[in-house]
Amino acid sequence: MTSRNSIRLATAADVEAVARSLAIAFQDEPVSRWLVPDPVERAELRPGQLTILIERAIDHGAVYTTTEHAGVIVWLDRTRPIPAPPADHRARLARACGRWIDRFDHVHALLDRHHPTAPHHYLAVGGVHPDHRSTGLHTAMLRVHLELLDRNGIASYSEVSNPVVLDLAQRHGYRRMGDPFTLPDGTQLWPVWRPPGG
Repeated sequence: MTSRNSIRLATAADVEAVARSLAIAFQDEPVSRWLVPDPVERAELRPGQLTILIERAIDHGAVYTTTEHAGVIVWLDRTRPIPAPPADHRARLARACGRWIDRFDHVHALLDRHHPTAPHHYLAVGGVHPDHRSTGLHTAMLRVHLELLDRNGIASYSEVSNPVVLDLAQRHGYRRMGDPFTLPDGTQLWPVWRPPGG
């Protein structure tokens, strides 16, 4: 298992490497497959789209990674309003998503429609490079921030589309919030909420 000491907060210097690692981790996930059906295009486009999210989270949340960028967890602080994105945000997103921009818009709108309004930290995405799975790294990274939230009495929220990740989330104190919401191909996303202390 990777030592907790190797888990650290990402900085602007890590963005490109973190985005690449996360894109590899998500290459075969259900939501990624629907967003960009062609696997070659998916591998090319996902790092650019994730770069935009990671940059925003570094400014308005927290991004955890490791020395070799083997794992990544991206949090957004929703205990206060997040400032509007920069003026070039939409143009950057359109370039990053290419001809699949409508699908990304669909997912963003779906997530926004179901997002809770109570103050919380939002676990936007998290993944581990395939070479480092089943090492306990995802759990170790998750615990670092959950312990911080518990000390400060802050809840957290996420959506999961993978039953294995849903089970992991429930073992860490998350509980399902009603019915899952569904993408056009039938992929389900379960909304989960964790009160302070789990």
